[in-house]
Amino acid sequence: METPTPIKPFTPKPWKTERHELMCRLTDEEQRVRGEQLAAALKDWQAKDEEAKGIKATMKRLEEDTARLREAVLHKQELRSVDCELIADFEHDSVDTFRLDTLALVTRRQLTFSEKQPELPMDGVPAPVDTTDHAADIDPDFAMVEDARPDAAAPNQAELETAATDAPETTASKKRKPAIAKKS
Repeated sequence: METPTPIKPFTPKPWKTERHELMCRLTDEEQRVRGEQLAAALKDWQAKDEEAKGIKATMKRLEEDTARLREAVLHKQELRSVDCELIADFEHDSVDTFRLDTLALVTRRQLTFSEKQPELPMDGVPAPVDTTDHAADIDPDFAMVEDARPDAAAPNQAELETAATDAPETTASKKRKPAIAKKS
């Protein structure tokens, strides 16, 4: 009998060679080199990013300038800084704004609550003295004048009660409210 010939194991022959991107573990030296490369790449990226931001800002400014000039040419007018004067009209509770170059009325608005109030003296600067005679604004039925001098004796409670019971009460004094003086 014949001894069987041993079968040779199959060893394929390479058909062709290709290159593939596969994960490979870095050595310590490769790790250090990649770290330096990363730092350099980040520095370059930040520099280019700042440069790009500058270019974007320049482009935005140029776009705004061309839009402003286009509107000026199209409408034959443009916004400019113009000195104006504000005039308070306390009788009508309004503030008028006038251009000083043409004296034209620009706006009219209501006085704010704080604008209606008199100014208080600040930092030792005396308040302006009001020389207007307000005697005509005082209703004699409701006028009560107190002596504001520091050396004047204040009336005591008994004197005030006596004055209130001795005064005749009229229907006019019951119905009328005290007049409030308007600022001129």
